Amino acid sequence: GLTNAELKLSGTLNQPILNGNITLADGEVELYKLPAKINGLNVSLQLEDNLVKIKDMNFQIDQYRIYTSGEFALKNLQPQDLNVNIWSNKEEILYQDIFQAQADLKAKVTGQFTSPHIEGILTLSQAELNWKDNNKDISLNPSELLSKLINLKGDIDLEVKILDDFMAKTNDFNLKLAGDVKVQGALSAPKVNGVLKIKQGYITFLDKKFRVFEGKVIFTDSTGEDMILDIRAKTEIDDIDVFVSVSGILAQPTVVLNSSPALSESEIISLLMFSKNYAGLTEGE
Repeated sequence: GLTNAELKLSGTLNQPILNGNITLADGEVELYKLPAKINGLNVSLQLEDNLVKIKDMNFQIDQYRIYTSGEFALKNLQPQDLNVNIWSNKEEILYQDIFQAQADLKAKVTGQFTSPHIEGILTLSQAELNWKDNNKDISLNPSELLSKLINLKGDIDLEVKILDDFMAKTNDFNLKLAGDVKVQGALSAPKVNGVLKIKQGYITFLDKKFRVFEGKVIFTDSTGEDMILDIRAKTEIDDIDVFVSVSGILAQPTVVLNSSPALSESEIISLLMFSKNYAGLTEGE
């Protein structure tokens, strides 16, 4: 970027003192192992006896613009004692063709530069997750995503508020979710806790769509992939209500079938697969 700096260095070699100001316009930063670049970086810093005041700093990751202000101290010219505010204003975030949302971030970074504490609230609206079979090699594990950033030893306490227009879609379900979760723990391996309620939607089982009438997704010290499902849904075939209950972790769910009027599981499966009782199946069926 285009940099202007006016600095005065005084003190001793063991205790240097910096005063002055630094500005950077239209900068670009590429971080090791991070696929997205930081661009549009604009910085205005004022230094007063080793206290660095961030008068204004904003930058863009893809199309998502982030704003920063605050201060930190320099000790032997190394950043210490962070007290920095970070926020955004309902910017759109995109992750490949999998996830998009309007994101409103309000966070504070304190502590040491090499081991920061990040605390705040992230509100997602108009969010949509589209997961397809060809996305299986792409990880949504926050630990793996964060490990691609700088290897920091800090911790995070971030509340994520998901408004009631969050749509999650895969080949097997289409759900409208709402609720709050918390991302907490070490930056290198954060865990997710909380509950998302299923407002409406459907799941697909044996090529039949079941409308969800009750359900939730539970995160208990989860990395994201071991979320717990608790879903009840129904469909109707030949005036028979067929119910399916899905529970357990996403990778290995337990599925239970029942109906009204009551039928055996074999009869229910026959109805779902061939729309008729198994007594009327052909030998091939």
